Amino acid sequence: MLVFPFVTASIAAAIIVKIASMMDAEQARREAAREAARKAEEDAERQRRIAEEATRARTAALVAEEARRRETAHLLARSSVEAFESLPQLLVRAEQEFDAAETAMDERAFAPFWEAVERGAGCLGSFDSAIQTIRKNAAEYRELSKGLAGARSSFPISAESIDAMAASSRTAGRMHVVVGMGQRDFQFATIYEQRRTNQILIAGFSTLGAALQGLGHRLELSIQEVRNSIDEMSDSVVEAVREVGHDIDARVEWTVEAVSDQSRILSESISSDTAVLAERCDTVVEILDDIRHGRRR
Repeated sequence: MLVFPFVTASIAAAIIVKIASMMDAEQARREAAREAARKAEEDAERQRRIAEEATRARTAALVAEEARRRETAHLLARSSVEAFESLPQLLVRAEQEFDAAETAMDERAFAPFWEAVERGAGCLGSFDSAIQTIRKNAAEYRELSKGLAGARSSFPISAESIDAMAASSRTAGRMHVVVGMGQRDFQFATIYEQRRTNQILIAGFSTLGAALQGLGHRLELSIQEVRNSIDEMSDSVVEAVREVGHDIDARVEWTVEAVSDQSRILSESISSDTAVLAERCDTVVEILDDIRHGRRR
């Protein structure tokens, strides 16, 4: 009879121990869960900071690329205006050389006549080189513009500017007239035959004869090429503002805003100079128009 209370007490003690053990295990599980949650939160925060830093770095790279493109485009615009500004003086110098050639013919100065003609052709060759510079700049400017965010500056060489380049046809025509005068005179023609195959480098022509024969047509082709390049630029630049969503994660809207803000600042910094470039081009157009119509300044 005395055994049962002892057994009952033992069972009770075992139950208590078991309950205590279960409570300890539950406490340990809860602590482990809290620790796992804390670590997960720390990992998430670390990943968020890493992603944010990567986004900032990407934004900085986009802004830097935007600045490089915009500044390079502006340098191309300035270079093109400088090339365009050289055109009137080249035609004036060519006209002066053909004046000198006519004087040399009147004086029966054979060598000076062809020397003046060659110098005049050289001026027209430089005119062609300047046009090619503008054409190449326009093509590069067009490619750079495709990657610009926000407002874009217009390329300063307009269709009107290109029309004004046709003033060269008058000077090239005069060259052909002067050369014809020399070729129809036996004595001058004899000197020309001696010089015709002389090695020179004018607008890609290797001899004087080839230059005198093909320079006029070369100028027409070059003007058409630069016109095509400007037209292509007009077709590709249809909007003044462009989003760069394909370059940036669409979820990071502030990145687009950052690039756009930087574009606006860069645009404003060169806008005044762009206006000056346009005015300079307008002045050149007027001078070339005077030359085209035989009005010398």
